[in-house]
Amino acid sequence: MANNNWKIVFFLSLFLIKCTTSPLSLGNNYYKKAKLEFAVDFKNLHLTSHFPKIIKNKNVRFELANVSSSCVNQSGYFFLIGKKTDYQLEFNKIKLNNIFTSLYSSDNTIINLTDLKHNYFPVNKCNKFVPNTKPIPYFEDYDFNLGFKTIEENIKGDVMYNVIYTIPKDLKVYVLKAKYGNFFKKKCDNKRPETLKEWRHGYSKGIAVSDKENLIVFWTMIW
Repeated sequence: MANNNWKIVFFLSLFLIKCTTSPLSLGNNYYKKAKLEFAVDFKNLHLTSHFPKIIKNKNVRFELANVSSSCVNQSGYFFLIGKKTDYQLEFNKIKLNNIFTSLYSSDNTIINLTDLKHNYFPVNKCNKFVPNTKPIPYFEDYDFNLGFKTIEENIKGDVMYNVIYTIPKDLKVYVLKAKYGNFFKKKCDNKRPETLKEWRHGYSKGIAVSDKENLIVFWTMIW
């Protein structure tokens, strides 16, 4: 997949399989393959090393996109959302290795990958450097199955829609590793907001949890 722009959205709970392969087994096959192929265009950063080895429950969602081969907007992300209780052991171990932790708020350095490409739906709290923090994702792009709202705008004569997902109010973020710099194998001259300062390019990975909603998200992103 090194020369293609691609995106995969996977809802394991929606699969209906009429054969001897269970939906959970099929989901794990997709999941393992996706983890291996995700970083093909990146330098060896072990971007998904903190992800679970297997999916433990059929009610899980993972999504990934890799557009690193395109100089229009070099970026990529991978996230998996599941029940926190299913991955409690992994969480207890991983969280001890965090380099930054915070409740999700506008006081973070929030990377909005969509907004890096264009300015159709700018988010005021995103893509701005905040001292003494590490970059984290714009979680309103992640579907936690808690609802959403849609914004409609007419942009240059075209009607465009922006979906904003509802996130847990108690979402706590643990950054495990983050570095600034260009880590793509193919070098492009992507313009990034000056407001990000040294974090105009970089990568970040970690986990975020909600005790109230019993949710956990494993994430990684590169831009």
